[in-house]
Amino acid sequence: MMMRRLCHLVALGALMIAGNAGAQSASGVGVGVKTVEPVKAKLELKSGGKKEMEFIGRDLRGWVIMREVGKTMEIGMPATEFKSIEMPVKLDKAALNAACEKRDYKTAAEMLEAALKPAYPFMDLPSNLTPLLSQFLRCLYWDEQYAAIPPVVKLMSRSKDKDVQTEMTLFTCLAQLGMGNITDADVQLTKLGVMEETNSLAPFYWYARVQVLTEQKLWMPAHETAAKIIAYRARDLEWFPVGLYLTVRCYAQAEKYDVADQIVDELKTVCAKSRWTELALRLQEKFPKDRKPPEAPETTGVAYQPKAKQKESKP
Repeated sequence: MMMRRLCHLVALGALMIAGNAGAQSASGVGVGVKTVEPVKAKLELKSGGKKEMEFIGRDLRGWVIMREVGKTMEIGMPATEFKSIEMPVKLDKAALNAACEKRDYKTAAEMLEAALKPAYPFMDLPSNLTPLLSQFLRCLYWDEQYAAIPPVVKLMSRSKDKDVQTEMTLFTCLAQLGMGNITDADVQLTKLGVMEETNSLAPFYWYARVQVLTEQKLWMPAHETAAKIIAYRARDLEWFPVGLYLTVRCYAQAEKYDVADQIVDELKTVCAKSRWTELALRLQEKFPKDRKPPEAPETTGVAYQPKAKQKESKP
């Protein structure tokens, strides 16, 4: 037992010494090291070691510059050595949830930015902050702060996590769409290829794809993609109203206003106060008033049953 502990300490010490030498060679007398306010972090290394440290910067290679709590000697370590990291978060989660429930995404984004900003230099590391960054991006997007998204995405540019990189590419696409850069958005979507229906990011992908297709006036593919949101997220009150709204747009473009009216009625039943219901009602106001009644009943082409009134969706 004593020998095992001794071997572990020797191995950890060797890693720290190697890291310290790397940090010194990269920084010289400090050049190239971005110093920040110390951020406490509980580390678990891939080698199995656990340690409580203070992160103080990154060197030119992206190595983390850190020191043991209460000590002054600085060491460096490559990000690839970390298995998981837990950093403290000053965040009132109840207030954050309340802001999101009220669709006050501006306030929610401000709260998340304040909580995450001290750890910005370390956001690409595998930590407990990654889910909060995802929520931050959502709040920025729903609040239409499109120009604020690329700088946040850039924080994750060194991440080796494929799922994280997929999410960052998707939000880059959504930001480009919001800023009217359709060609750039299409390039980002093409990078992603086809996304599986079971992927948690699939609704954002379909939503972005519908935006691109409608801008390209490809209404039938847009309609088919919008239908996927309804078919695969019928019980998801974040996305079900989005899918309904997008189909309203497609039916209106096809001049099938009576079908669009039916879907607007469904929106008013499912989520009367949703942002998407408001948008659908504004669009409905522009429908021709003197149109002829349909010759035969139409359907939305999407398999779902009208639902009783449910809890309001967030966006």
